[in-house]
Amino acid sequence: QEVLGLTSLTRLVLSKNSVEELPTALTLMSRMRDLWLSYNRIRRLPRELCEHLAQLQSLRLDNNDITIIPVQVGNLTSLTELWLEGNNVTILPLEMGNLYLLDALTLDVAEMVSPNPEICERKASLVVRYLNAIYQGRESRVVDLRGLGLKSFPVEI
Repeated sequence: QEVLGLTSLTRLVLSKNSVEELPTALTLMSRMRDLWLSYNRIRRLPRELCEHLAQLQSLRLDNNDITIIPVQVGNLTSLTELWLEGNNVTILPLEMGNLYLLDALTLDVAEMVSPNPEICERKASLVVRYLNAIYQGRESRVVDLRGLGLKSFPVEI
């Protein structure tokens, strides 16, 4: 509870603990830029966190028990790094296509279903471009994936 009283925190490091759940009260830390939660037992990323931590730049969730990334992660448009390897994530939401500043993305590439491993092994900006093209295509009815060097047909189409 005391940590949650520190609403002006810009970095919170809780790595290498046994944290299982993130309190929604973390959403009050609107100045948070770095949230490092690696090597815990976190099962889910609360959508409320993604809706309120607009200044978040670094989110390290590697080596937890997360299986689903909420679509609201697309609201974290200041994110430059997202670490997800060591979880059970197999699908990235198309809304991650809004993360234009994402420079580092770590995944268990071989386990990925959507996007497929061929896309996920590329640099973060290409993964974002791919997700954005599919996401925008739902509205525009046009999907432009030229120049991505795809070898297989996208599973999302």
